Amino acid sequence: MKLARYLAAAAALVLFGGTAWSAELPKIRLGWVVAPGSTAALLMMKPDASVHRGVTYTFEPMHFVSTAVELVPLASDQVDIIDISYSALGAAIQNAHLDDLRIISDEIQDGVNGHENGSGFLVMKDGPIKTFDDLKGKVVAVLTVGSATDMQARIMMRRHGLEASRDYSIIEARFPNMKSLLFEGKAAMVAIAPPFAFDPELQAKSRMFFTETDAMGPTQLLALAARKSFIDKNRAVLVDFFEDMIRTVRWFTDPKNHAAAVTLAAALTKQPEAQLARLFTKRDNYRDPNAEPNLHALQHSLDLQHEMGLQKAKLDVTQYADLSLVHEAAARLK
Repeated sequence: MKLARYLAAAAALVLFGGTAWSAELPKIRLGWVVAPGSTAALLMMKPDASVHRGVTYTFEPMHFVSTAVELVPLASDQVDIIDISYSALGAAIQNAHLDDLRIISDEIQDGVNGHENGSGFLVMKDGPIKTFDDLKGKVVAVLTVGSATDMQARIMMRRHGLEASRDYSIIEARFPNMKSLLFEGKAAMVAIAPPFAFDPELQAKSRMFFTETDAMGPTQLLALAARKSFIDKNRAVLVDFFEDMIRTVRWFTDPKNHAAAVTLAAALTKQPEAQLARLFTKRDNYRDPNAEPNLHALQHSLDLQHEMGLQKAKLDVTQYADLSLVHEAAARLK
């Protein structure tokens, strides 16, 4: 049946032209936040690894400032799949009431399998911030309120007796702007993540005050999620999509492709190749070769948020996961 479907698609491309036919294919609108951490960035950089794209589906990447702001577009059917953090997952279910949300794939993990990635919070190397008490009355910059960076900051500060608004202020900023906020003294502590963490001037003048792993432990930092109605309607197409995604991730994480992968990342991010040498190595986020999300780590993050009073109630992540798509896709590539 699959062969017949592909042959029919190919015949239609010949007879009717690629543009007319592709408009009739199911479209997968994939949200993303940061390159190259978000899977959409890898798919954009290496389109030739997606053998099903343009045959059984079309692909539209949609950029958002953070995972927290992807929830409203998902609820209103403006995006199909989003990358979601542990902080946004709790908010999606308990605040936005997206009870049909399902975790369907891995994106990036932190603090697992010997990987380190440079995510965390920076202060000036020779600055006045030596202890958490030194942050009283200061400004802390996160990606957005409700993002994973926001959760990391609130948890670490709360452990040291500091509360947002009462003891310190939170501002929002994009990762490319964190460096100037820190250097110009507009924030005493700023969130950072690859590849921006690899900036040599930033590394020379700042120091890591605490890492993402210090705050949360090993994490499923980003996962892909969709609503059950979309999954049920597009299951066959989604398996094709995840086969393409797994093939793409494996290409980027294969050591023999490292130089070429860094060149592609440099072209996309407009950063020097030498600055990106840590990407797709043990010094970068971990990406599961079968797109299997780490539900154990994700459950730990949700439990921690609840224990720290930053999530209303406990959640069982297994009730909001459907891994059948990536399991079927990975089985094709064995």
